[in-house]
Amino acid sequence: MNIKETDEKATTVVSLAGRLDAYYAKEVETKFNSLFEAGKNRVVCNLRELEYVSSSGLRVFLAALKKTRDHKGDLKLACMNTFVREVFEIAGFSRLFEIYDTEE
Repeated sequence: MNIKETDEKATTVVSLAGRLDAYYAKEVETKFNSLFEAGKNRVVCNLRELEYVSSSGLRVFLAALKKTRDHKGDLKLACMNTFVREVFEIAGFSRLFEIYDTEE
C-alpha cells in the first residue's frame, strides 16, 4: 500500500495505490486520523491506483466519512477503477459517498 498526501488550497488529496485489505486497513485509518487531528477535514481520496478493496477497507472509508462530517468537513472519492467502484456499489456505499470521475 502506498499512501500519498498533497494539499490543494483548502483540500487535502490522499492518493491510495495497491490493495486496501485487512493487512493495510490500520495504516490507512491512521493516515486519515492524522489528517483530522491536524485540522484537515476537507479530503478528496484519489483511488486511481487502488487495485482492490476488502470489507476492512470499506470500514476504513466509512469511519473516515463519519469523522470528517463530525469535524464539519467532507470526504469525496475520485478516479475509481471499475472493480473498486463495483465493490462500493454492491456494498451500497455509492449512496453514502460522493464519487467523481476526476480529482478536480
